[in-house]
Amino acid sequence: MYRNQRGLRWSVAACAFVLVACASSASKKPDASSPTGSQPGSEEFGLTTEQLASRVDTVEVAIRRCMTSAGFEYVPVDFATIKAAMGSDKKKLGVSDSDFIAQFGYGISTRLGEPDPVVLNGKGEQNVAIYAALAPNDKISYDRSLHGENANATFARALESEDLSGTGGCTRTAIEQNFAPAELVATYVNPVDTRIASDKRMINALAKWSKCVRVAGYEYGQPDDGPDDIANRLAGILKGQDPKTLTGPALDALTQLQGYERAVAVTAHKCATDLVEPVVAQIESEIFGAPQQ
Repeated sequence: MYRNQRGLRWSVAACAFVLVACASSASKKPDASSPTGSQPGSEEFGLTTEQLASRVDTVEVAIRRCMTSAGFEYVPVDFATIKAAMGSDKKKLGVSDSDFIAQFGYGISTRLGEPDPVVLNGKGEQNVAIYAALAPNDKISYDRSLHGENANATFARALESEDLSGTGGCTRTAIEQNFAPAELVATYVNPVDTRIASDKRMINALAKWSKCVRVAGYEYGQPDDGPDDIANRLAGILKGQDPKTLTGPALDALTQLQGYERAVAVTAHKCATDLVEPVVAQIESEIFGAPQQ
């Protein structure tokens, strides 16, 4: 599904956990790890579901090999688990997109301190059990071996955001063996998304979206401007503090921002649903043709 230039999906609350989480290509197998032919895939990195599954399986096996060399047990996480984890931050279980947005907005200032579900759900039950049984010092070494400096930069989270740049440790090593250099940088944009964004119909739809939110009192040029603005405002309020420690004016400012976030998200979502998503669906149907299996 189409993401804008900064990786936000149109049809759901954008980047719900932004502040909690937010080698050579020659080694890749061309038949499954890389898109082939002229028909692009609708999954992350322009892959088909089959290609993405193959890529995930290969990376997970490489992670196990690397972790074994580091002295730790690691069980490759299956594609079904990774895929389910990638979508687990879009809404609370049993809550529709609209209800999620009404309750939490984008989930930026409104769900502070909650664990990132993509990170939690993408680890695999066996690895969670292995980690739980480790001594405290071994857990630190395990985290560094698997993720480097950022324990939230898991493979599932990196795939979901289409941003592999923050990964480290064995996760990074395995990714570098199975993704092209251009896919490893933070500036990577899915070629399919570029095609959609450059389509005149999409450009016109975004102009209408901007006008739609402006009528409601919000000056944003495109849908990801709202989350960016809220994230910046939140950073200014927190100033590196734990949200739980806020008091007085800072706490009041956070509460006000949370209300603003919900209001902006509701308006932005409605405008996108009415004006942008139909255009995205039309362009995607022209690119992908029949739904991929």
